Amino acid sequence: MDNSFFRELRKEYFLEMLFLMETKNSEAFVKKIQGWLGYKNLKTVEHVGTSGGLAIFWKDNLLVDFLFVDKNIIDMKVCDGVKSWLVSCVYGDLVTSLRPLVWDKIYSFGRSRSEAWFMIGDFYAILSNDEKLGGPVRELSSFIPFQSFLENCDVT
Repeated sequence: MDNSFFRELRKEYFLEMLFLMETKNSEAFVKKIQGWLGYKNLKTVEHVGTSGGLAIFWKDNLLVDFLFVDKNIIDMKVCDGVKSWLVSCVYGDLVTSLRPLVWDKIYSFGRSRSEAWFMIGDFYAILSNDEKLGGPVRELSSFIPFQSFLENCDVT
């Protein structure tokens, strides 16, 4: 892969923290991306077979404490020296029947949180047909599990 793409990306956007999912690459390759982007810090989760793989990059001005890490979730507490907040980086399961297991994990450690908390990533779920682009209209009942999860986490 040509690293000029990453150099251009960094010129325009050099975020405090960057989350990548579906890296589909080894930690060694993700470390090359880290170097191209100029981040000092990196946490990876190796891909499984031909899918998955997570990476979180962050600048030195942030202190990051990893609370939970698996193939679907990187959950952490982030502090900038003044404020702290909780971040859950999510890569939902490709298998529809396993998605609620990912949501249950998030809910289990999130239900007692009182600090600022946000979730980012791909849950492989939507809240309504309004979020769809193309394809058949889904039954309204198919959205209830994800809606309930968000409601239970008090993030709606």
